[in-house]
Amino acid sequence: MDVMLRGVWLTSSLQRGQVDDIFTQSAARQYGLGNSSLATWPLVETTPYFTRRLFPEVLLAEPNLAGENSVWLNSSRRRLTAFSTCGAALAALMVGSWHHYYNQNWQSGVNVLAQAKAFMDVPPPQGTDEFGNLQLPLLNPVRDATLAYGDYRDHGFLADMGLYQGARVGPYVEQTYIQLLEQRYLPSLMNGLIRDLNIAPPESEEKLAVLRVVRMMEDKSGRNNEAVKQYMARRWSNEFHGQRDIQAQLMVHLDYALEHTDWHAQRQSSGQRCCQPLDPL
Repeated sequence: MDVMLRGVWLTSSLQRGQVDDIFTQSAARQYGLGNSSLATWPLVETTPYFTRRLFPEVLLAEPNLAGENSVWLNSSRRRLTAFSTCGAALAALMVGSWHHYYNQNWQSGVNVLAQAKAFMDVPPPQGTDEFGNLQLPLLNPVRDATLAYGDYRDHGFLADMGLYQGARVGPYVEQTYIQLLEQRYLPSLMNGLIRDLNIAPPESEEKLAVLRVVRMMEDKSGRNNEAVKQYMARRWSNEFHGQRDIQAQLMVHLDYALEHTDWHAQRQSSGQRCCQPLDPL
């Protein structure tokens, strides 16, 4: 709102505290009379009338101007109320979000510890495993621990308001999971593929199909994940007919293994040790 001053204002920068009758003085000059004596003596020290008192106490003292304007006051109160409400809501939202993410990460850490304990309590599987099902008691808890925080690669530095702990815990648990896949799960699948290769007719399409799957499981550069999963799904369907939960668990581990393992690259960089599961081939 624009403040407009009404009327004529005569001000002085000095206040002497002396009362003077301007009408009497003017009449005396007209009739040639001398100046009458003043009713008060002027002050020796003058007092300045500061501008900070001039505006609020004189110029803007009229109602409905500036600070006393009801429209301005109501608008100011509404803005203050709106800002206070938004600030309180934002603060409550931040505190609630922080509490939520803190509990979420804490629960994920508890789950990792619980799955690690379950993994330590599982005895090593006995017997020859040609389908990977004997490795499920070992693989399932480690996989659950690996994914307790979700995929840590998809979370940035400020994920979960900076409380995300998956970037610290995830790589260590995932390394254990990948080692189990490379050293126990994939070799068990290779055992089954070797058996299929041995019983397949010589120079048959069936033998070539098995060889292609073996090659794709060993070398990620020429791997067709869908072809490998389709072949293994047929084997598991024939072996575990009606046991869809076992087939689903086996497929989940195979899918992760195809995405994160590469025996051929390890053999090229580390020598023969990493390809021990392929020794029968």
